[in-house]
Amino acid sequence: MRILHKSKRAPAPLPQVMDLISKLADTPNDDLHEVLSEIDSWKWPRSDLNAWIKVLNKFDAILEEVIRDYDIDNLQVNVLTPLTKKTVCEILRFERLLLENSTNRKTFSSYDRLNSLMFTSDLDVLILALNLLLRPAQQYSAQPAVSHALSISTPRLTSLAKRWPNLRDYDINLVDLVGDKGNVQIEALPNEARDVNFAFYRQPPAAAASSKEKERMRSEKFELLARIRAAQALTSSHFADREKLVIVRLLSSAIFGHTHTESQAQSTLFMYEPDLITHVAELLQLDRGVDVQVQTAAIAVLDALGRYRNKMQDVLTAVNAGVNHGILMALLRKTIAEVAQPTSTLPQAFVEALLSFMTFVATHATGGNMVVGAGLVPVLIQVIENRLPNRLYVVSKTMQLVDNVLYGFNNAFQLFCNGRGIEILVDRIEYEVDLDLQECASEPPVPDVLVSYGKLSVARAAVLKHTLRSIHRMMQSSGTSEGLRGLLDSSLLKSVKKIMQNRNVFGPNVLAMAINIMATFVHNEPTCLPVLQEAGLPEAFYSIVETGLEPVIEVIQSVPNAIGALCLNQAGQDQLSARPSIVPSLFSVFTSERHQRVLQEKENAVIIGTSMEELIRHHPSLKDSVFAAIKATMGQIEELGSSFVIPDDLKHWYKLIPPTPTPSSLPAAGETVADVVMEPSEREVSDQDSGAESNSDIPRDSSAARSHDNSIISFIDVFGKFLEGFFQHIPHCKEFVADADALDRLGKLTSLPCLPYDFVNSVASDSLVQVIRSMAEASTGETLTFLLKLVNESLAECKDFWESMDEHSKLLPMVDVTEGEPEAEANSRFRKLITLHIRTSLLSDIYATAGYSHGRATIMLLQSLVSRSTPTILADLGALHRSCVWENIVLKAGLSSQGVGAPPGPTDLDSLEMLEDSSPTPMVPQQDSESPSAGATNGVQADSTAPTPARKEPVKEDHPRERNARALKHLASQIPTSLAPFFQAVVRLFQSRRSTDSTQKQKIRETAGILADILVKHLEQKAFEDKLSLFAYYTVMLGLSTILLVDERSTQKTLHTILLLAFTRIGGLNSIFGRCRDFISTIDMVTQIDAEERSEITKQELVHAYGGLKVALHLLHPMVSVKPLFESGQTALAMTTDNKDTDPEYFEPHNFLVKVRLAALPLLRDLWEAPWLVSAPLSVSKSVVLIVMEVLKVEGEEAKESTASSSMATAGIPAPV
Repeated sequence: MRILHKSKRAPAPLPQVMDLISKLADTPNDDLHEVLSEIDSWKWPRSDLNAWIKVLNKFDAILEEVIRDYDIDNLQVNVLTPLTKKTVCEILRFERLLLENSTNRKTFSSYDRLNSLMFTSDLDVLILALNLLLRPAQQYSAQPAVSHALSISTPRLTSLAKRWPNLRDYDINLVDLVGDKGNVQIEALPNEARDVNFAFYRQPPAAAASSKEKERMRSEKFELLARIRAAQALTSSHFADREKLVIVRLLSSAIFGHTHTESQAQSTLFMYEPDLITHVAELLQLDRGVDVQVQTAAIAVLDALGRYRNKMQDVLTAVNAGVNHGILMALLRKTIAEVAQPTSTLPQAFVEALLSFMTFVATHATGGNMVVGAGLVPVLIQVIENRLPNRLYVVSKTMQLVDNVLYGFNNAFQLFCNGRGIEILVDRIEYEVDLDLQECASEPPVPDVLVSYGKLSVARAAVLKHTLRSIHRMMQSSGTSEGLRGLLDSSLLKSVKKIMQNRNVFGPNVLAMAINIMATFVHNEPTCLPVLQEAGLPEAFYSIVETGLEPVIEVIQSVPNAIGALCLNQAGQDQLSARPSIVPSLFSVFTSERHQRVLQEKENAVIIGTSMEELIRHHPSLKDSVFAAIKATMGQIEELGSSFVIPDDLKHWYKLIPPTPTPSSLPAAGETVADVVMEPSEREVSDQDSGAESNSDIPRDSSAARSHDNSIISFIDVFGKFLEGFFQHIPHCKEFVADADALDRLGKLTSLPCLPYDFVNSVASDSLVQVIRSMAEASTGETLTFLLKLVNESLAECKDFWESMDEHSKLLPMVDVTEGEPEAEANSRFRKLITLHIRTSLLSDIYATAGYSHGRATIMLLQSLVSRSTPTILADLGALHRSCVWENIVLKAGLSSQGVGAPPGPTDLDSLEMLEDSSPTPMVPQQDSESPSAGATNGVQADSTAPTPARKEPVKEDHPRERNARALKHLASQIPTSLAPFFQAVVRLFQSRRSTDSTQKQKIRETAGILADILVKHLEQKAFEDKLSLFAYYTVMLGLSTILLVDERSTQKTLHTILLLAFTRIGGLNSIFGRCRDFISTIDMVTQIDAEERSEITKQELVHAYGGLKVALHLLHPMVSVKPLFESGQTALAMTTDNKDTDPEYFEPHNFLVKVRLAALPLLRDLWEAPWLVSAPLSVSKSVVLIVMEVLKVEGEEAKESTASSSMATAGIPAPV
């Protein structure tokens, strides 16, 4: 089928690959076979299969058309035309070649076409289709449900794979069907051997048959076709078809082995032919005259069946793996000798299949010992000596086998050395290097775009890469030093130097291995460094770094390792000192756009940071230059960010845009709108836009590529990951934190004008958070001082915004900015708010993670908040939170009245139903109310307002006003979202597993007092007229009070006693009761009006009042309960044993519980006697009953004689009727 999904992160193919893709895509279908027939081998670099989707879909369409036109899915009766056959065959052959030389092969999706082609009557097409299907089957081998993933029809595959009828009775095996000596036996067979016997049940007419019956009919039809073909092939006139049918059977068996379990193979194949493996192995005997195509298929069968645990030993026995002149070793020797001949025509597929099978055998412990003992190593050395240009792939494949063999078996490396393997390998490297330089010297210049990938052909580059990798691995492995003793005096050093001096010829992959080999020489034997210096290798290496590094992670990662090796003596250090640009050149990759993709992949940037950390740990003399380069890089990012020009189509992510007057422009604020056409909801439009407004529930990297991010954000992300790896060594992190200039440069990165307003939701922000976390773990006090200083600076810049709360929105006028000075002033405020958001988010993240630590770190975290340098920081953050919550509510109300982003409000009935069904657990709203899960807080529209008569219809979201509104709403809603976890983390610091000393107790009480004051100010009565907005604000603040005063993380709620105690001492309970009475007053007033006569606003007021009351009751319940107080870990810490009960500082839990209940009783009585309680939403009335029952239990008051009735009488509460 067609490939519909394309990976967003697929790298762009190289130009030469792109040319081939374009050529195939543009070639007419009738001429396609001619173009494909010219591609007999792969001559291009490996590419991602996603780049080939257009071509693959074109091939898929051609195959679909052929299958439909010739009715192949039922039974092909008509013979393919010559042109059609050529086209199909070339497509299948090319797709096999493409799969072998591509990455991301799971993108391939034409398996249904291959399954259909199993039903073809053309054997050539069938063989090519099976050969193509074999490649993914090998890739998916032994994975569950692989046959389903490849759309393989097991009945069809079984019909092709099982033994032909009647042959067992006449002792005819596979080798007899295709060998030179089998023709006589086949021709001597009686006619009965060619008879076709087939039993079947009569089927209903096709029109009346079910789909399952039709499928069974097709399977039986296919089985009959297979038997007829097999019987026909036993005649002398069909010898060629006989060989093809054997290949078909072998390929089918190989695919079956890779895609089905051992139990399925036992019941399907081995039950009817127990000696199948032996019969297949006989095809590999040299004296049977079996065609090489058949032997290729036979090797694939052995490779597949050997994957079964209980069949591996049978395979090794059948091929005589441990015998020097056995089937396997004899075939390998013959093959190696033949490919060494210039006139050899041995197919590449056969040699590759044989070497792959040998590699598989070598990975098996028993099989590896057997083939090594049978003389495998000397044969592999012969392959390394093969210098024929058309056999380069054999050398590459062999070097992979050499790597597998030499280190897995005891005597393999010694055998390799005894056979002069090291000398031959070094000579081959020298030959390849010299030949490549000679060939490229006579070639015309290559375009610059290709230079970074080298000028070598794919085959030449692969040979050099594999030989260098093998020698490097030998140098790194233990136990090889004796065999490599003469390596320093060989030509390897000269070859490495030539590669470094001609990097544009050999490409980055070869260059990286050459650098690593040079470094490994020194690491293995430091005394050989003078030899390398005399040979001029350091100069060649430093020239590479100075001229710039390729965007390949292997090259970048090899540089710190090489620098560390070359500085192991004084001469090396002097050489590096004479080139002060080396370290800055290495760090320049972090501000280079062409390096960003590779640095963002996986953990590449972290790995480089770890390498640099290790470098200066071993070479302290480099520390100053590395730290200077780190600061210079941050300065460079700051400079680039300050001068970055934002594209016009993305400016709304970075600044407020003045409206552009057009004939169809939107009306300004305050104008009326008539007959405005309804547009899609804001959420729908924003999802279709370049980037939807981010929510806290959405993972920060949920979008593969945020379209509004820029290169500077990428620089911050990559460099942050580098610092994360660099700071893994604590002393280096401490030294960085102690450097005021470094901290200043890091802080400036948070205020760059090129950061979008949703930067906090980006991956780059996560990188910054991780850097600050590492710094906080190493130097808690200094890091927090630095971070709080940044936050304090931003708070001072935005003081006019948060210092006071006005009834009307302060941000609403900024929605309609005008060009000139007002625009500049508005954007200045806007950027300051963005910086404040980024910095408060960083602070919140650090405290949220550091809050889980205990002991000395806890004292430091608390002390930082009440230090002399920032004595009001906590109170100021409380004021910011308070202002932002209110601003979020009134801004949306103001925008709604102007028709900007106003979602339809719920009816009172809907809202009451939400109250009935919602959970009583309060939550602080953490999202914009227009996100899917942010519509209700505690079942109430807490941060939205009711519809008003002046509301207008929503307007188009791509207008500047709408975009400005979206940006301002984001900041107003997300700043409280980041501060709420911060306050929670501070409260968690009051809890310590260790014994708390007097200093820590003092800090805890001091901090609790500030937090309590913040909560009381949050709940203060505001003299505003907009009751809906005010109730929404009170509801949110009561929810915040709940999560700070009550710990609901476990199934059993507990109180944060220390904060609650400070809260009650400064009148916090009266604030809660006051807000409850505000809700009750409104409910009393509205419920006296008949439901039919209530206005829309009145209905909304009732809903808001019920919702706020429910949240308040949810807070009161644990405060008057016994277990939350007595089971709290902070209760014992708060107790004062030395004070009298008349002392204001006195605290005793029983005494405290009585005081809280006593203070709550007047409110509870009013609620209990309220006439509307019976008709109130169930969640409200249920909460009232639960609280009253808790009080009436009189548990924890130490007044055992009190009874429920006496308590009620004392309180003056009449019993409910």
